[in-house]
Amino acid sequence: KFRDPRVWSRAERCAVGTTNDGRLIIFATNHAVTLSELGKAMLQVGATNAVNMDGGTSAALLYRGDLKVRPARKLTNLFVVYERSPFLLPSD
Repeated sequence: KFRDPRVWSRAERCAVGTTNDGRLIIFATNHAVTLSELGKAMLQVGATNAVNMDGGTSAALLYRGDLKVRPARKLTNLFVVYERSPFLLPSD
């Protein structure tokens, strides 16, 4: 029952989701989309569970050192996924 028009308006958006077979989907766009359009895009790539993250000028995506979607402001919160835990010893 969110009523703030900024929630429902078009904005750059980020989302994270999973598929039925356990794959992780991380999605970001620098094109303004609605929540419904974001949801449809997540479904199209196979997401069965997903959550909308921060968006607007906070939307950003860095993938393997390549900045795919650049934020328009400094960010203080990040969602980080490692391919391998940085806490494991090299022999693990």
